[in-house]
Amino acid sequence: MPEAYKDLIAACEANGAKMYFEKEGVQWGAWVIRLPDGNTIIAESNGGGFPLLDKCYTPDPKRMVHNHYSHYIRPLLPDAVEQLLSGSNVPRKARRGRGSY
Repeated sequence: MPEAYKDLIAACEANGAKMYFEKEGVQWGAWVIRLPDGNTIIAESNGGGFPLLDKCYTPDPKRMVHNHYSHYIRPLLPDAVEQLLSGSNVPRKARRGRGSY
């Protein structure tokens, strides 16, 4: 699984955030992004992918449905990392305050 998001992990780390996979406490696991300000973003799985992370990539035009990380193509979309880390494109339920998770 980390291979699927390795470029997103690198981009987060280049912006001072830490991104890692947490298996415990959430069905199918969750990606945790710790922001430099101490806040956290939790990207939960839909059973096939991680929609919050997957939308940082271009949907594969050869597919009708995009519900798995393999249904997207690289590279990252322009401004995707900035939108993710700023929280502007993150649902409220995915945001956590300092020290959570």
